[in-house]
Amino acid sequence: MRDDAAPSSAFMAGLGVAYLAAFIAMAPLLGMLVPLRAEAIDAAAKETLLSTALFWGAITAAVSNVAAGVLSDRTRSRLGRRRPWMAGGVAGVLAAYAVIATATTGAALTAGVVLFQIGFNALLAALLALFADRTPAAARGRLSAAMGVSYPLGNMVGAALVGGWLTQDGARYGALAAILVVGVLPFVFRMREDGARDGEAPVEATPGSVTAWFGPFAHRDFVLVWLGRSAMTTGFVVGNVYLLYFIAADTNFQARYGAPPEAGLALLTGVSFGVVLGVSLVLGLAGGRLRRRRGRRDRRGGSGDVGRASGDGVGLALGRRRLRRSRPGHGDLLRR
Repeated sequence: MRDDAAPSSAFMAGLGVAYLAAFIAMAPLLGMLVPLRAEAIDAAAKETLLSTALFWGAITAAVSNVAAGVLSDRTRSRLGRRRPWMAGGVAGVLAAYAVIATATTGAALTAGVVLFQIGFNALLAALLALFADRTPAAARGRLSAAMGVSYPLGNMVGAALVGGWLTQDGARYGALAAILVVGVLPFVFRMREDGARDGEAPVEATPGSVTAWFGPFAHRDFVLVWLGRSAMTTGFVVGNVYLLYFIAADTNFQARYGAPPEAGLALLTGVSFGVVLGVSLVLGLAGGRLRRRRGRRDRRGGSGDVGRASGDGVGLALGRRRLRRSRPGHGDLLRR
């Protein structure tokens, strides 16, 4: 697609909503529902069960995100390249909900988390590939701002829904499933998907060639982006997934405030989102003003900087200039 062939506003809005729905479906599951399920299976060994499930889930996520992006680049079907992976990803997430909700052993819980990571990363990789396929350079700043804030916003909304408003597990899983289906599937089946870009040959893998499959890692700036993003995500997840146990055990939340620990986690998540958004806004505006004073105006600045600051971390700032000039493809999938 040429840069001057801008997608419709409906497409961009649909992509943003689908991306947000995906994170609402993910954040409270790993931060609240899986820890609660581990505690229900074995309260005395809940930390071990949770750590095991999340460890194998993280390994699966790292592999499946890259694999789904590479394979979707090479998919040729009547439904297009990305649509089968998005629909399959939604189906995988829904199946994982059922496995996790009914798990009675640590092995079943781990299997559910692994299945969830496969489905979620298939969906996420395809959504990010669509961003690269269909969004012209002039519109990427605005859309990346909306997509960048989806993780913390999805975490806040999901925590409020699961921890603040709903108390029964069935209602919690059902609400997350409904948000995912309503937010993603209409976009999946109504969007127009382009094929290969003008003048771009279909992507083909060279047998035995690592570079052909993981070409972006040959670029230093991409590696910096990937490492920065991975470090930020790892730090957030490690602190977030055990937070519910800390609130329950170390603050005596229920006895002190008369509410379940999930409500405390929802409140803390909302406060942290407000702080992160406020700091990101201040830094984004200050950075844009400083650039203008130095005469280096960036047409992708302003609101885009806020989204990148809150969603993309320090790593993106190190490598974004060269990435703008690189050809979008499955390498773009590793932004998340």
